Amino acid sequence: MKPGQNAKIKDLQVGDYFEDETKTLFRKISPVPIQDVVLNIVDVYTKTMISVNEDYDIVFLKHLPWNEDIDRHEIFWPTIDESGLEHQIEFFENYLYMMESFIESQINDCNRELENYPKDYEPNYDQTYQIGEMIVKGDPVAEDIREINDRTDELENYSNLLRKSYFISLYTFLESRLDRECIQRGKYNSDTKIKLKDLNGRGITRAKTYLVKVLGSNFPFGTSTEWKEIQGYRELRNCIVHSNGEVAGTKLENYIEKHDGLSFDSSGWVFLTKDYCTTVLTTINKFFAAQYHYFIYDEIQDY
Repeated sequence: MKPGQNAKIKDLQVGDYFEDETKTLFRKISPVPIQDVVLNIVDVYTKTMISVNEDYDIVFLKHLPWNEDIDRHEIFWPTIDESGLEHQIEFFENYLYMMESFIESQINDCNRELENYPKDYEPNYDQTYQIGEMIVKGDPVAEDIREINDRTDELENYSNLLRKSYFISLYTFLESRLDRECIQRGKYNSDTKIKLKDLNGRGITRAKTYLVKVLGSNFPFGTSTEWKEIQGYRELRNCIVHSNGEVAGTKLENYIEKHDGLSFDSSGWVFLTKDYCTTVLTTINKFFAAQYHYFIYDEIQDY
């Protein structure tokens, strides 16, 4: 059977890779009986075993010998790349949760303090009150309310600083993992002696060039929604690192206006919300998951 040939499940051998009309990658496996069902294929990406009709239409991709012990084990256990990514994403999820929980608890403390005062309190600064042995003119209640509101404003600024730091950490993770993917896959590619460090430039742009031009990756950088979003992350990262987040008069103003969870104040300083941080983490996770999916395709073609 030739790659790209239309066929049916019953035409395949155990070990054959194929895809369906949705372009999902599958592999035919030795039958696994479970009660009244026989599982006969596996989704290569999700590692889910499935039962499908033998007359199901597919497109044959490639045959690789099936090793019952090795291949069956790989169905149930993630690769080092997958498990490492899962662990790191979980770390960032926990990091964000603890950071936001701290911010929320501090702001709630301020709000609880404000509940002890009338919401429509009218200050009277002509009165006097005693502090120790001193008699002071002013309104102690108004001063207390002002101090609490000042602390709340500081917490808002503090939370934005924490979120910007979190965002930079996430982007650094993206860059370093992408570079590592290039280095590792280049090391095992016998067709090239070119290394990532041999290319001009740096960051995600250099990594993309290496994957596509040197390693011949089929990953759809041109149409990937996640990759498009990551270009915006790069601009925002550079703005935060080099200009402390001042976006006034830059093209980032348009980007911020189009993205929920981002804003900038009258002075042009960017503000990030918890939801935006969550979205960035989700996008990066989806990007690497999709990339891993295409790496599998590439590896199949290399055999």
